[in-house]
Amino acid sequence: MDSNSRSTSWHDLLTNRRGRTLEEYLMSTEMHIMNEETHLTTFRNSRGTSNIDLTIINNQLLNAVGKWKKSDQDSCSEHSILRYIVGYSKAIRAKRDTLKVKYKVTKEGKEKFQTNLTSWAEHKFSDILNEASPETLDNFLRTRATTEPDIETSVEEFHEILEDACRSTFLTSRVTKRTQTHKTVPWWCPELTVMRKMLYAHRRMYQRTTGCEELRSQRRALYQEAKIIYAGKTKNAKVRSWKEYCNITRTQNSGMKFTG
Repeated sequence: MDSNSRSTSWHDLLTNRRGRTLEEYLMSTEMHIMNEETHLTTFRNSRGTSNIDLTIINNQLLNAVGKWKKSDQDSCSEHSILRYIVGYSKAIRAKRDTLKVKYKVTKEGKEKFQTNLTSWAEHKFSDILNEASPETLDNFLRTRATTEPDIETSVEEFHEILEDACRSTFLTSRVTKRTQTHKTVPWWCPELTVMRKMLYAHRRMYQRTTGCEELRSQRRALYQEAKIIYAGKTKNAKVRSWKEYCNITRTQNSGMKFTG
């Protein structure tokens, strides 16, 4: 979308009124921004540059869309071409299926798992490694993770090894819909949901800021402020809910008679 909105949440230099409004809307509707920070901008004209073009997805696509980037190809307009891949990772699809499986971990299984994990890693990289000892594999995986240009490749490789080791070691049981259902609390409200999402957004921005110490300090201050406000609102909601419960209970008990 061409949002015509500026916000540091999608790596722009500033946040304007439209940007704040769009942030709140996306969080309230549980939408996610795919934009990543690069040296390129999504929009440029004679008045300046900005990142007003956004790629937005819902929860269903969150684990299926990746490799987002701004193309340096000429688009014949003031807007950059945005590229991404839908369904790009077999490992992510496997991970989604894995969420429906629960492993039965035992003490004996943990010891067997160590052996199987090493064996599957040896099998995976048998054409690269001449020697396959735990120390060699550990050094190889650590070096590969720090030198691989595409970190997703390393993550997918290790995820496949981990899944194979788990399946060959532990018994599994299917997770039912009942166990997957999240239990709510009586004091929760939509306002807290929006505030929590904004808190997480501030935390991500703070944690991802590493190049500029001044900007990192500013974002840390915003995160700390949002954290204090969220904690206060949560506490007030709990107290209010408890008082309402006590009032209801007192009303119900007032009509009861006790006999000795």
